[in-house]
Amino acid sequence: MRKLVKVSIAGALMAIVLLCTSCGSSPIAKTLFVQAVGVDQKDEGFAVAVQAFDPSQGGGGEEGANVSTTFIEAQGETVLSSFNNMTRQVGRRPFYAQNRVVILGEDLSKSGILSVMDVFSRSKDSRPMIDIFVSHGEAVEAVGSTMEDSVNPAEKMQLLVEGGQSNGAMPRVQVLDVQKALLDPYTDLLLPAVRMEKSQEKEDSQDMIMDSTALFQADKLVDYLDMEETRGVLWINGQVKDGLVSFSTEDLGNVTLAVEESSSKIDVQGTKDGPVFSIAVTAKANIQEINLNSTFYLGDDQIDKLENGFAEKVAGQMELAINKVLREKQCDVFQFARLLMHKDTDYWQTIQDNWREELQDAQVNISVQCEIERMGKLSNIQEEEPYN
Repeated sequence: MRKLVKVSIAGALMAIVLLCTSCGSSPIAKTLFVQAVGVDQKDEGFAVAVQAFDPSQGGGGEEGANVSTTFIEAQGETVLSSFNNMTRQVGRRPFYAQNRVVILGEDLSKSGILSVMDVFSRSKDSRPMIDIFVSHGEAVEAVGSTMEDSVNPAEKMQLLVEGGQSNGAMPRVQVLDVQKALLDPYTDLLLPAVRMEKSQEKEDSQDMIMDSTALFQADKLVDYLDMEETRGVLWINGQVKDGLVSFSTEDLGNVTLAVEESSSKIDVQGTKDGPVFSIAVTAKANIQEINLNSTFYLGDDQIDKLENGFAEKVAGQMELAINKVLREKQCDVFQFARLLMHKDTDYWQTIQDNWREELQDAQVNISVQCEIERMGKLSNIQEEEPYN
């Protein structure tokens, strides 16, 4: 009898919970699950925009997925007060623990991101493994964008940066990485940048494009790097583990090699004429595509030309990065200063007070070696005699 009573009570409680949930009065229905956060600087303070999943709007199917995603914007004198104003505006509690991306507006990035990152560092809801981006223009535009493929901005940015990281074209930077760099007075930042363009396919949609990176000196945006300059930074930092390298040779035409593995080693020496950095990159690659007019066979001399062409292309990208980042902007995203500090402490102390100028004029020696794997080379295919 007692078991029957307990089961009846449990059933009644479950029915009440289900009824409350269906009526939209459950705690989940009153919560907005934030997926993307954008922060912009305004004359009167800050503007914060979020893209959030709204359980009260339901879902299901492609149409329902769009309906359940909502966009909210609020302003305040500080970033935190902007978040608080947002809560009062919607009458529901935004839940930030599932946030996937943080987007920093261009004006904010130029004036300094230290105070904004402090908010994300101290908040108990913020996670350290959140992808962070800089937006060309305002962050609110990227957060609130409507895209033709119906992928929400948070998911789209993650897909773009994951793809860029996997093929060695784009760095993936998260909140924890930014926090570490800002705490280090000798290390600068390179963040992936996104921009929005009006879609040519659909009038009311936009395309999200990631074809540059944002270069910071300390906590301020100073310039953007194009894809070639970005790739040079990644080669120097040993962050290219995959991807394609394309170049042209005089007798073999256009060639594309697929990177199988690569590594980078940086050595430093302090001299009376300034610091000298030696960067050695080694890589293994396979032939992905080549224009061959008469034969599938590649001789050793042609393999050597391909390896040299690869080395010249990679070295050129590294030189572009050194010239833009180190020479022109006096930024150190390579951790050259920290390497010099550990390798030659006595020498470092003599240049510590003007280390940026010293690095700007430092001698940088670049060495690239490539080995093309012979596997997959179509050297065993014989040319056939033409039919009579």
